Amino acid sequence: DDEAWSFLHEALTTAAGYNVRIFDRSAPTLDDIARMARKWKQEHGLSVLFVDYLQRIRFPKAQNRIDEVSEVARGLKTLARDLEIPVVCLAQVKAEVDKRDDKRPGLGDIANSDEATREADLIAFLYRASVYDDNAPRGSAELNVEKYRHGPTGQFQLFFDAGTMRFRDAAPDPWA
Repeated sequence: DDEAWSFLHEALTTAAGYNVRIFDRSAPTLDDIARMARKWKQEHGLSVLFVDYLQRIRFPKAQNRIDEVSEVARGLKTLARDLEIPVVCLAQVKAEVDKRDDKRPGLGDIANSDEATREADLIAFLYRASVYDDNAPRGSAELNVEKYRHGPTGQFQLFFDAGTMRFRDAAPDPWA
């Protein structure tokens, strides 16, 4: 509708001002990502690296999948330190989560994750009850911070706007 087009135009105009780079490969290696991140840091002043997702990255020298994910986790941590930037990395959650009564994922639910959970400074999970329960309030969501080396852990209430796929603070904004 007209309102959606207006919103889209405004968002695209705003996004055009951002310095964003996308490295889109179906199965990149850790070396591919590190090489591109170093290049972007030097040429464009990379300030944060987003990785979608941990288990998609390959480390060809690994003997098995668990070793591969471990090497990638250590490599991303090293890259963050070397480039002095945060690396935000999504991770796959095991399918067993959907078989439990409480479907909230936890640290042990990250696929092939032992080393990833050790290396990460912060691990958080998003959970929306309405995905599993038709009676749950629409738009309610939780951010569950399971590990944070430099701050508090716990559960934080969010609002999920399905139309824009955005999460925001559930508390009313006092400045709005």
